Amino acid sequence: MPSSTLDTDFQAHLIALVGGTANVSENVIPEDRVVPSVWWQRRTANTDVFLSGQPILNETNYDVEVYSTNIDQAASVADTLKDSLNGYFGVMGTSRVLGSFVEEANDDYIPKAAIADDTGLHNFSFFVRMIA
Repeated sequence: MPSSTLDTDFQAHLIALVGGTANVSENVIPEDRVVPSVWWQRRTANTDVFLSGQPILNETNYDVEVYSTNIDQAASVADTLKDSLNGYFGVMGTSRVLGSFVEEANDDYIPKAAIADDTGLHNFSFFVRMIA
């Protein structure tokens, strides 16, 4: 399964999870800074194959950031996403997800959504590993 299909399904799933309470954007930080907002991008994607070349598993890793000028709003949206995505398995759009795992961002992770911003954004960053 191509990662772009999983990317599309992941975007739709995030939108459904936040239920209109946050803006969700892939790899683009909106200039209007609608808050709270969810920013995400695919970090890596790897497909394991049999010796014949037939795909077995696709592992895709995403960086996800939730930001807002209101820390409680950002924390609430981040908690909703992390709780829903960690341990998720099943159908996500047209993709079959065998497992989704959430991990807090490393201490050396630099949030993309808050770079060069002086509006006092509170940022919650985490990684999502999906096996499909």
